[in-house]
Amino acid sequence: MGECSSAKEVVIAIQEAMERLESALEGDDENDELDTQTLSCSTQLTILVELYAACLPRLKLRRKSASETIKPLLSELESVVRLSGSRSSCEEGRALISSVSHLVTRLEAWSKQLVTDDAVEISARKDYLKSLLDTTLDAYTSLEISPTTVLSAPSTPAMIIFAHSGSKVTQLPKLIPILVSSIQTGSALDEALTILLRALDPLQAPPRPYLPEEVIHPLFAVLSPLSSSHPDPLVRHQAYRILSTLLSSCPPPIRLRLLTELATDPDFPQMRVAAMGLVKEAVLEALTHPPNIFASPTFFDIFGPILFMPSPRDLLLDESLSIDSFKESSESARLVESLGTYYTILLRDKANLTRMRDPDALKWVQTALLTPLRQALNRWANQPETSGGEFNAFLKPYVPSAQAMVEHFQETGMVDSLCRARARIKIDDTL
Repeated sequence: MGECSSAKEVVIAIQEAMERLESALEGDDENDELDTQTLSCSTQLTILVELYAACLPRLKLRRKSASETIKPLLSELESVVRLSGSRSSCEEGRALISSVSHLVTRLEAWSKQLVTDDAVEISARKDYLKSLLDTTLDAYTSLEISPTTVLSAPSTPAMIIFAHSGSKVTQLPKLIPILVSSIQTGSALDEALTILLRALDPLQAPPRPYLPEEVIHPLFAVLSPLSSSHPDPLVRHQAYRILSTLLSSCPPPIRLRLLTELATDPDFPQMRVAAMGLVKEAVLEALTHPPNIFASPTFFDIFGPILFMPSPRDLLLDESLSIDSFKESSESARLVESLGTYYTILLRDKANLTRMRDPDALKWVQTALLTPLRQALNRWANQPETSGGEFNAFLKPYVPSAQAMVEHFQETGMVDSLCRARARIKIDDTL
């Protein structure tokens, strides 16, 4: 009925049934309940909530906004939920929470399809949905059922309730299937990320306790593409920080393998750039808490050819490569991050645990990265069609890390020619 009948008529019928149910609950008279012989008040309420979830997304707004349409309906529903809480069994409470969570999920998905830039409208709609969830959770808590009890049988509705409860996550492995499913489908994504942030606690200082592999690999598989390709910058940032914390909670050999995958993944060039920061975090942690594979010659043996070399290797040697093409590619940003990462590690690894200060390693980076980059900079600076202002504007975001690294190599006498090239480019000293 909720899916096929007139949405407006179904809403009216639900409102009438809701009023009678509220009256029965307020009077605490079982003789006034509807269909008392077969259904309890809580069961009837669950059915009405499911009907709302089926028909409200099909309702035509006409002259009202989405928030104006759902406000009186949800307000009435909250009143009935409050009244039903103390009279529900544990099973009825679970069913009610599941139905309310399903309703909120459907309404949120429906409202996102309505194109609006009205911040007040969006905020009001979210407030009404959150209020309904909070009310349901309060009624559920009155049954003395903890959020952990809900998660004994994890589901998307239960996950939503758990996320809004603010409870501490103590059994993350049990939540992994529903969290992964939520991230893959985008259903209740905010709640899934909230639970992960609460469980992993990014503010905890390293070294962190290691997570089991049954947690690491499923989360890594979904967080990497989410942090690379989700259209919402805030979601990308949250996913990236969660991914960073997840990697910090991996045993070093697993972390090494996963970072290698991120730094070489051709499907997500944005992640190849972001992986530079993740690798740098791993090395700095290892240098602070040795022994660690990231603070050993193994690190440079594996990541040297990945991080400190253009991709493809002869990219910067291609004389047909224009500055515009290079600027528009992800490789320009990746190489800038590479320079910053290289300089930071050299600066911090005073004991030369990574062996990156060895003459052979310095010479290898000079040949693989610095010389081709120096030649490309000289070539672009001397092209008649490249104006000095345009070239300087291109280099401006990159100067701080590049300048610091140049100063370090200047002390070693390795990049005198690169310094002369930068002088010819006439980069303003104030950059």
